Amino acid sequence: MQTLIITSENKESRDAFITENYKLSEIDGNSMLIESEGGKKISIAQARELIKFASLRPLNSTQKVAIIKDAQLMTVEAQNSLLKLIEEPPEYLQIVLSVDNPKNLIDTVLSRCIITRIKNPQKSSTSFSSGDSFDEFIEVISMDIGERFDWFSSSKSKFKDRVFAVEFLKNWQMFLRNMLLDSLGKNGNSINLSTKACQENLIYLMEVVEKIRSNNANVSMGIESFLINFPIISK
Repeated sequence: MQTLIITSENKESRDAFITENYKLSEIDGNSMLIESEGGKKISIAQARELIKFASLRPLNSTQKVAIIKDAQLMTVEAQNSLLKLIEEPPEYLQIVLSVDNPKNLIDTVLSRCIITRIKNPQKSSTSFSSGDSFDEFIEVISMDIGERFDWFSSSKSKFKDRVFAVEFLKNWQMFLRNMLLDSLGKNGNSINLSTKACQENLIYLMEVVEKIRSNNANVSMGIESFLINFPIISK
């Protein structure tokens, strides 16, 4: 599973996101938290502990998770020692790097990760909920291709605003991320989509959002492409 970077200048937001989305327990042996000790740098010794943790298969579970809080505090040596693991983690391991700014990690780490920017993880629009935004997402992914195009055609005027389009799709990005957690059994939701399909579509949508954000993509073409490629889900 590809390594995730969650980023926000607000440490409390990052920590809240981790608490909301990941179950960390010292008892079950399937989770690991690495963080700075007294404000010191995160050392290569701590990185080696993570490598050792990654080599052991999960106990009474199919998945493990490793969180590095304030990953910007990792020494360059620690980051370099994790490159192979970050690029090719075991299929049972999700690695999450929490960082104030991705630029504070070395480029070779960044190129191996999916980056998720957090605004307010406690808003219902960024988590599985019964809110209007999530309901619309479920409605759209349950449509066939023709119905999806009809939906987009009727909503097209809203997406002329590039900023609106980015924020709208970022909500969908978060819903997809929760579907990924659901496929791993970490959430209690009832939408069936394989882990591989969740990963592939999450990565693709993130690429679409980034291209729209940087003005390198036509908004309509980006959204239509995603609607065509996303599997039809039965409600």
